[in-house]
Amino acid sequence: MSEFGEVFVIRPFGDGWQLSHEYEEGEETSQFSTLPEAKAKAQALAGINLGWRRLDDDSWEATSEDEFDN
Repeated sequence: MSEFGEVFVIRPFGDGWQLSHEYEEGEETSQFSTLPEAKAKAQALAGINLGWRRLDDDSWEATSEDEFDN
């Protein structure tokens, strides 16, 4: 888990993107047409400013605000 207690990962999914949101009580996934939509949803769920780090498999992982790679 991240320092804010939740994990957000966005992965390529078909023609769009899948947001995985892991938190203390469980996990939820949502699908989006565009990467900005998925990032905006994660931002809204987190309630804090998120940075994003691109992973080797073209996924994106939310990071603390000071680690932007957007």
